[in-house]
This record gives sequence, structure tokens and C-alpha cells, in this order.
Amino acid sequence: IDVLLNNAGVGVRSKPFESLDFAEMEEFFAINTVGALRVFRVLLPGLRAGSGKKVVNMTSRMGSIGDNTSGAAYSYRASKAALNMATRSLAVDYRAEGFICVVLHPGWVVTDMGGAGAPVKPEDSIFGLLRVIDGLQASDSGEHIDFTGTRVPW
Repeated sequence: IDVLLNNAGVGVRSKPFESLDFAEMEEFFAINTVGALRVFRVLLPGLRAGSGKKVVNMTSRMGSIGDNTSGAAYSYRASKAALNMATRSLAVDYRAEGFICVVLHPGWVVTDMGGAGAPVKPEDSIFGLLRVIDGLQASDSGEHIDFTGTRVPW
């Protein structure tokens, strides 16, 4: 296995804090964070045997602490921030083995989750993500990058 692309996720359900459903939050963490780590662990032997050793976890700019200016969406934001931190730890822990571990933000894409008003077309996101993944270097490991190749604040 040369590249692992973890792209599972539960969507945004923006509610005020007083309406936060903690069972929903646990579901978001199970899928958005723990799920990616489970897949990595199961595929680790194959990744170690591969030549690329790239681990790409799809995140969201909404998981950025430094870029959060609108609040709410607690379950989604917290689970993606946790994925970001876990990926950063993987980058540190597996760097010596030649792994490149990153989180990628696909942009706000026109999808069922992103909605019809999103500014990024799916084909533009996909093209950009593939370009970023193909160009990943060891110096990128542990970073949060968007589909244009721009670093996202943690």
C-alpha cells in the first residue's frame, strides 16, 4: 500500500451548545477520528511494505482551532480537531520509518454535505487533492493542507 486515503466522515450539524447531543458527539468521534485510526492500524503492515508510505486523512478547515471564527458545530469541529492531532502524532511517531502523514481539507465542496451554495466544484477539489497528494514530501508530514496546497492554521 503506497497511499492510505481515509475519507469517511459524518457531516456538520450546527447546533447551539445548549442543544448539543452527546450521543451524536460520540458518533462523530467514532467515525471522524477513531475510524481513521482503526483503518491505519489494520493497514499498517501493508503501508510499511509499500513504497509511498503516505497517510492522508480528510479533515476540514472547521477542525482548525486557529481558524474558528464562527463557533457552533461542536461535534463536527471537535472530532476533526481530534483527527488533526492524531495525524500529527502519527507523523511524529512514524517519521523515522519514512511515513508522510497529513490531514487534507478538500475545500467547501458542492456535495450533499457541502450544499449547492458551496464555492468549490467536486472536480476542482479532486484535481487539487490528487496534485497535493502526489507532491507530498517528508517536510509536509504532520501538516494541515488544503486542496490548493495552502497550509491551514492549526
